[in-house]
Amino acid sequence: TQQAWLGLQQAFDAGLARAIGVSNFARSDIDAVVKLGSPQPAVNQCRMSVGDHDDATRAYGEALGITYEAFSPLRHVDLSDPRLLQIARAHRKSAAQVALRWIVQQDVVLATSPGAVASFAQADLELDSFALSSDEMATLSAMAAQRASR
Repeated sequence: TQQAWLGLQQAFDAGLARAIGVSNFARSDIDAVVKLGSPQPAVNQCRMSVGDHDDATRAYGEALGITYEAFSPLRHVDLSDPRLLQIARAHRKSAAQVALRWIVQQDVVLATSPGAVASFAQADLELDSFALSSDEMATLSAMAAQRASR
């Protein structure tokens, strides 16, 4: 990890990159590269969904100025979960849109792949057309803990 990071720092210093980042780094990994000096990671790209999220690592990185970017935002998400469907019906949105909105509403950068279905890309663009209540956010946040306890 350290040698790879030093190589990225060299590329940054040589002007080959405007910013450098990491992927799936836990707190200890972040600490290891921050100790190596400037520049520090601009982004930590990690899995994040209503069914699987690491709030502590996200908060730690953000406190250091590291942007958290969510990938695989629908992984480990049961799109037929009654709680998710109830919230989706209340907003006249799909369960997937609600799951993605939960991420966006936390000011987390979201990386999605439209795949082969153009309507998915269009639906992703409509995430700012509604907002989730604090109770809805809490319900969705709790889904990961309930999944982990099974």
